[in-house]
Amino acid sequence: MQNQHLDIRNVIDSGRRKQVEENRETLFSIVETIKFCGRQELALRGTNDSAILRMRMKCGDTKLLKHCENIALNATYMSAKIQNDLISICGEIIQKKIVKCLNEAKVFSVLVDETSDISGHEQLSLCVRYTKKVETCYVVKEDFLGFVKVDNTTAQPLADTIIASLKNLDIDCNNMVGQRYERCF
Repeated sequence: MQNQHLDIRNVIDSGRRKQVEENRETLFSIVETIKFCGRQELALRGTNDSAILRMRMKCGDTKLLKHCENIALNATYMSAKIQNDLISICGEIIQKKIVKCLNEAKVFSVLVDETSDISGHEQLSLCVRYTKKVETCYVVKEDFLGFVKVDNTTAQPLADTIIASLKNLDIDCNNMVGQRYERCF
């Protein structure tokens, strides 16, 4: 964020700059709510959409409340599409942090399970196991990297998919020292 040049529109239009800052504060509240739901394994939406966001407003988040009272209905940042986009962005950030830790560990094992999604398409759940130094000792970490769609469930195409998926995430496959497969092959 250093040496950042201001958008000329913001320099000319201080009202626009103020609106951008308010929108960022609102998004901060929404992202924090999404993170809370993820940590607590709570559904963000359901029969009562945005219930947790509404509860946050009732509990004193005045910036979010002001935003909802004064904004056009098509710009609330609370639609399912926007929330899904924010969830995807959070997932990408988490995935990058896992990959960074994994590459720092230098050795890892891959854990793969084959399953079908709700529409019947075959997919792999791709997980990794590695050690991470926490204070003065090492702990074993096991993290989920993502689901990978597969078209062919025979051994060689699955192996190729696993390796390609790891490489796409910038994981050094030369550091792989173990493998575990469930239902695969």
